[in-house]
Amino acid sequence: MSVSLIYCSPLWLIANGIRYSHNNHDLSDSKVLYRDNGAIETTLGSKDFNLIKRVGFKYKHESVLEFADVVYHIECSRAVLQELARHRLISLTVKSTRYTLKELKNVELNNEVLEDYLVITGNKNVDELSIMQLNDIVINMKNNTLGSNDIAKYCLPESFKTELQLKTNLRELLNILRLRTSKDSLWEFRQIAYQMFNMLPEDYKELILCDEQIAKQIREIEDENIK
Repeated sequence: MSVSLIYCSPLWLIANGIRYSHNNHDLSDSKVLYRDNGAIETTLGSKDFNLIKRVGFKYKHESVLEFADVVYHIECSRAVLQELARHRLISLTVKSTRYTLKELKNVELNNEVLEDYLVITGNKNVDELSIMQLNDIVINMKNNTLGSNDIAKYCLPESFKTELQLKTNLRELLNILRLRTSKDSLWEFRQIAYQMFNMLPEDYKELILCDEQIAKQIREIEDENIK
């Protein structure tokens, strides 16, 4: 499993949106440069940053946080993919099992190679069963006994790896982090959620840690990782 950050919006967009409510853009201390091609370069000022903290976190007007988008590349198990799908306010493009399952026809039948296609849990019995299951699938695919890929994919274990691009806004990212950095979350999703946080720029992190629940759960993960 792995996470990489592809893009995140400038936080100035949030402050700019907030200032429309009182028509006080003249109070902004951010630097904004508009390019001829429509691109915007911004440097967030301290007044605007504190405005976001106050309105979005202290006063809990979280709707303003929807102006900021974050895009990730994530490699995870099909189990995590199922749980990601429960988050409504995200956009996903997922590696197609239907079109890429043919890769398995060229896989060597040894545990080391097969493990590259699985998320290893650390539970010996679970991991051995997943490897055995994938081994049987590869044998049957090589022998063309499973029919079309649409049918063959029903055999895949939950630990089978996939990858995807995910876009969400900052408000929904907070929801993901509140739920998925908890000790009650699926262990793999918990580590992915922590990486989603850890990949962010420092100003994003500082904002998110204004949420006491998330801050507590992030500290718990960091303490566990140190141990």
